[in-house]
Amino acid sequence: MGRIEDAAREYQEAVELDKEAKEAAKEAAATLQKAKEKLCDAFVEEEAVSVGVDGYKYSIVPKTKFNRKGGLDDEVFFTFLRDNGLGDLIKLTVNAQSLSSAVKETAIEYARQLEELRAEDEEGYRPDPDPAPVLPEGFGEYLGQYDYYDISRTKDTSAAARAARKKREA
Repeated sequence: MGRIEDAAREYQEAVELDKEAKEAAKEAAATLQKAKEKLCDAFVEEEAVSVGVDGYKYSIVPKTKFNRKGGLDDEVFFTFLRDNGLGDLIKLTVNAQSLSSAVKETAIEYARQLEELRAEDEEGYRPDPDPAPVLPEGFGEYLGQYDYYDISRTKDTSAAARAARKKREA
């Protein structure tokens, strides 16, 4: 069991490092945005367009972006785009996470149906109440499936776990 515990500790360290890195990246992005705004304000106030500092040239560049206004109905917005020669921007997309979740539910339901059919055909067979997902016929032509292992991490609140944490921290 020591190998698993060592690997779990290594995983825990990696989780904490990843969390710290994400927090640091968020802070760095916010700091960068504030510095950019401060530099733009200084350029505007000084009525300057560029400056050289420590071997770098910084320039203020006016930019314009456009985006869809919130609250617009898809069809109304898509009609507007089509009517104004921008219909080629419309792309049908499927969110990968949503697709995976929906197909998994379908595959689990299909697996349950197969289990029930097997129970009807084989005397004494007890259907698995939690069968592995099985893609329905024809789905494999359009969808790939890959199986993998992931790690579930929860805080162990037992007295033994608390004692082990205290021992490790001491």
